Amino acid sequence: MRILKNISIRIKENYYKVVWRWYLTPIRLNQIDKKYSKKCWRGCQENGTYIHMWWSCKYVQKFWENVFKEIKGITKIEIIGRPEIALLSFMDNIQVSKELKELIANLLTAARLLIAKKWKATILLVNL
Repeated sequence: MRILKNISIRIKENYYKVVWRWYLTPIRLNQIDKKYSKKCWRGCQENGTYIHMWWSCKYVQKFWENVFKEIKGITKIEIIGRPEIALLSFMDNIQVSKELKELIANLLTAARLLIAKKWKATILLVNL
């Protein structure tokens, strides 16, 4: 993977955990043991699928909106928030320098690490 050259093990680990679905979601926990609810533990009452927990939950969406707003403030480039950009750092269609792409990828990785750190938290801090 071309993105993963020369970056720390912790960042690579986070990337691989997202790609390989290492984080257990409410849906997956319910499949393992029915005592767990299928609902998102952030309180939105939607089914807690993998994409929901990382991207489409209304509370996570607010977080990602703030992340992309901060990226625009830092880089002066507006990036349309999409899951392939936020979760996988795929930026093939964004026409910026290699250095700026690396900066954006690092900022997105930091955001993913924050979500991972608060994985089972009922409240995801959204004020950056």
